[in-house]
Amino acid sequence: MERVPEGSRRRWTRIAGIAVVALIAAALASMTFLGFRTLLMRDAGYMAAHPEIARLAGGVLAVITVIMFARIALPGASERHIAQVWGLAAILALMVRQFLAGLMSSAIKAPRLGSKLHAFADTLSFGIAWGLFGLAALSTMTVWSAGPGFAIFSAPS
Repeated sequence: MERVPEGSRRRWTRIAGIAVVALIAAALASMTFLGFRTLLMRDAGYMAAHPEIARLAGGVLAVITVIMFARIALPGASERHIAQVWGLAAILALMVRQFLAGLMSSAIKAPRLGSKLHAFADTLSFGIAWGLFGLAALSTMTVWSAGPGFAIFSAPS
């Protein structure tokens, strides 16, 4: 059986650790956004009457939660940066999805157009989420110093 060099093992451990931080931050951001939004919309007050305000307030509370999680739980600056970027990408993707769903549902007048607008909103929100997570992945790669190819994207022009 061939032994793995110590440097390689340490590098893969760091990569796995950063990937876990990114996934936990995105999951925490998603759960806090949806949880805060649900709690704010549950009462029959102002927030229930204005769901857009509840979505925005839920997003702000989720951003604060992710930043506090990153500051308290993570020791390194690169791990904090990655957690914040992935958390913000997840929150923005969910907020865009909620915004488009609300926008398309209020714009639907004819029943025939309803399914087409809903499908369009789904496709558009998926594309925006894909772009946000692509930017988060690019930011993660630059923290890893992934190679000279990524220097083109991260270097100032």
